[in-house]
Amino acid sequence: MDEGGASGGRRSPVLTMMMGSGGGIGGGGSGSHNSNNAGSGSSGGGISHSRSNSSGGGVGGLGSGRGAKARWRQKRWWYMVLGGIACFTVLRLMFASPSSGGHGRKAEVVKSKRETVPYFDNTFGEELGVLPIEDVHEQGLAHYGVVVLAYRPKPNSGGNEVEMLLSKRSSAVHMCPRQWLLVGEHAQREEDAVTMALRGLREELGIFASADDLTHLCDVPFQHEFSDGKRENQMTHLVLATLPSFQHIDLDAETKEVKWFSPAEILDMAKKHQLCGEALSDLVFKFVTTACQRLREEKQLDCGIEIDAGAFVCPESDQHA
Repeated sequence: MDEGGASGGRRSPVLTMMMGSGGGIGGGGSGSHNSNNAGSGSSGGGISHSRSNSSGGGVGGLGSGRGAKARWRQKRWWYMVLGGIACFTVLRLMFASPSSGGHGRKAEVVKSKRETVPYFDNTFGEELGVLPIEDVHEQGLAHYGVVVLAYRPKPNSGGNEVEMLLSKRSSAVHMCPRQWLLVGEHAQREEDAVTMALRGLREELGIFASADDLTHLCDVPFQHEFSDGKRENQMTHLVLATLPSFQHIDLDAETKEVKWFSPAEILDMAKKHQLCGEALSDLVFKFVTTACQRLREEKQLDCGIEIDAGAFVCPESDQHA
C-alpha cells in the first residue's frame, strides 16, 4: 500500500497524525488535494503554517527578551564603570602619594613673579612700603616670613614616631630652584605667624589646616646673600604643623614634589648643606632639633635622634607657648 495515498480507504497512522497535526496547529490541512499529494500537502501546509505563526511569534518574543537582557547588561556595565570611577576618585583623595608631583594646580602663575610684600626698617618695627618680592630680595630690605615644619605620626609605627615633610621647589622660582626645603611664605600686611603658616600650607600644598594644628615656636632673624646676588633679610617665624598620617596634598606651580623624611634624614641633609646652601641648611638643622625636643617633652613623640641642646634655634626667653 502506498503510505502517501488515500485510495485504499485507510490512512496510515503516520499520515493521520500528520494531517491532524497540520489542521490543529496550522489550521491549513486541505482535503482537496489528490490522493498522491494529500499527505505531503496537508502535512506540509500544516507544518509550514505552524512554523510561520507559532515559531515566528516565539522568535519575536525571544528577540524582545534578548533585547531587554542586552539593555540591562549595557546599563549594568555603565553602572560598574561609574562605580569604579567613583571608588578610584575616593581612594585617590584618601591615599594619593604626595611625591608624585601631580601638580593639580599647574595653571597657577608662579607667585614669586607677582607677589608684593611690605618691607620695614632694619629694626623690623616700622613699615616703609610695599614692593615686589624680587625687588625686596635684590635690595636686601627687611621683611617678615614664616617657615613651617610639618610632621605626622609615622604610618604603622604605633603613633609615637614622626616623619617630617620637605618640598622640592620647581625650576621656575628665583630662589633655591630644584632644592629641598621646608614650606615657607613671605608676610602680607597685618599677617601674624599662624595666619601666614596656614596660608603657606594652603597655597603650596593644598592643605587646609586649622590654627589648632599649629605651634609657633619662636622668631629668628635670617640674613644671607645668595650666589645670584640676592639677599635675604627676613625676620622668620618658626611654626610646627601637625598633619594626619594620610594627608592629601595638591602641589602648586612653585613645588615640584614633596616627600616625608625621618628627622635623622633631614639632619643628615642639613649637615651636607643640601637644603639650599649652608645658611638655610643650618637654620633647618636647628629648627628640626628644637622641634624634636618640643615634641618629646610635650607630646611624647620620638624623632629617633639624639638631642643636642647646643643646636636649639629658639632662645628660652623667646619661645612661644
